[in-house]
Amino acid sequence: MRKMYIFAACAAGFFFIAAPIYLEKGVQVLLNGKPFSTAQQIGGVWAIPLEDFAKGATGTPNLGPNFQIQGNRLVAVGAPHPSSSADTFAVNRTNQANVAAPGAIILQNNAFHFRKAGEVSSRLLTLNGKTFVSLADVAKAGGGIWTPPASVAPGQTFTLNFAVNGDGVIALGH
Repeated sequence: MRKMYIFAACAAGFFFIAAPIYLEKGVQVLLNGKPFSTAQQIGGVWAIPLEDFAKGATGTPNLGPNFQIQGNRLVAVGAPHPSSSADTFAVNRTNQANVAAPGAIILQNNAFHFRKAGEVSSRLLTLNGKTFVSLADVAKAGGGIWTPPASVAPGQTFTLNFAVNGDGVIALGH
């Protein structure tokens, strides 16, 4: 009986040590069912790397002309010009090389794109020199709500679902 208590105590200790190590790898985030990023918990807040957000918006690790870091905030800036299609936007990007003329239709093949000016995140997080964006803020910018789970099971994924023509700061690409 005494050996069983010792075994149970050792097993419980192992789980308290192993669980945080397992969760450091992160939880996969799906955007409308497609792999998008890996979330990590930072101070009780689930967040994704800013680099992954940028890749989803621009296809590169750079934020591009439509997203800026202002202090501890991430904002979308600029003014999109509506095109003839309800889900395609023309964006004036005169400061970039090798892009279409101002006002031309730019087809989006990224996970999402800039839709209107506004705040994406009011509180950027930093961990080990890397900047992160709260997953709840990303959902809010897409016109949705994301509530973190009370606990995370091994292999669990987080899913964000946005409407293609939503009313958020960002909108889904096709």
